[in-house]
Amino acid sequence: AISCARRTKLLSRVACIAAEQSTEGQLPAKVRDHLDSARCIAESNKRSVFWEVRQIRKALASEGVTFILLKGAA
Repeated sequence: AISCARRTKLLSRVACIAAEQSTEGQLPAKVRDHLDSARCIAESNKRSVFWEVRQIRKALASEGVTFILLKGAA
């Protein structure tokens, strides 16, 4: 199941669901390790995207351009 979730790029989503439902403690340690790793990678990616968006917004604002972020950009 871990390899399937990783291959379909859903492992971090599985990790979030497990955390929301408080079921992580019921999982084997190796599975928890994979989920923790996926969650860390997702958080890192999120920080990077937000940083890039802020930089683009600043650059466009200095030129007087309205910034609109469309769905799917992240």
